[in-house]
Amino acid sequence: MQRRQQARVQQQGSLLGSGDVGGGHVMRVAPLSFRPGLLPEAQPRFAEGMSAQFPPIWHHRSLIVWLLSVAQSRFGSALSGVALSFLVLDQTGSVGSLSLTLALAFLPTVLMPLAGVWLDRLNLRWVLMLTDLANAALQLSLGGAALLLGHLPPALIYAAALLGGLVGAWSQPAARSALPRLVPPEELTRAGGLLSSAVQVALLLGFLTGGLLVARLGAPLALLLDGLTYLFSALAVAVWVKLPEVAPAQREGAGY
Repeated sequence: MQRRQQARVQQQGSLLGSGDVGGGHVMRVAPLSFRPGLLPEAQPRFAEGMSAQFPPIWHHRSLIVWLLSVAQSRFGSALSGVALSFLVLDQTGSVGSLSLTLALAFLPTVLMPLAGVWLDRLNLRWVLMLTDLANAALQLSLGGAALLLGHLPPALIYAAALLGGLVGAWSQPAARSALPRLVPPEELTRAGGLLSSAVQVALLLGFLTGGLLVARLGAPLALLLDGLTYLFSALAVAVWVKLPEVAPAQREGAGY
């Protein structure tokens, strides 16, 4: 019995390594680097499994182009918002007039659910392009009129705010509806996070730089710049962004 125990101890010592320190028998564990084949094989398998579970989202070119176009158009929208606010206060000097302008701009948002229902029956690419072109025409017209006349009548500003809100009631649901067509379902959550982050950063930068731009270059040029961003967005949707069509049965069952 005692011999079997001694043999077992010697076998463990040969596996773990042994040595004599100060006359005592001490076992020492061999480092992991002495056990070839463990980590070099495990790391590639782990990396391959992670890449298969979380595939890179940046290889969707249409998604990246679309995100950039949405972000720069939102940046321009923030600039035009600052410019219109400045024009209202400059022409009327009334905070009430500014509040009315903002209310008219946000009033059409109540139509967004209705627009979302109709989007399922329309060509999404054409909706995105037409809303971008409508916004471009509106902002370029306002900027050109303000540049030529030197001012804008308050009634014209109110009408422009209402029209811009009406176009936004269609363009914003259309932008949300485009996302599931640009990425597969397993990447939709991350793509939605990228869209939200891009929009928030663009709006923040637009509001931060809008005041400086209006102060240095004037409100008309800010409106013109916003119109140009919408033109680029329409061009991106028409040329570079690929939006596959949804079958009629899928449209009827979809809801936004």
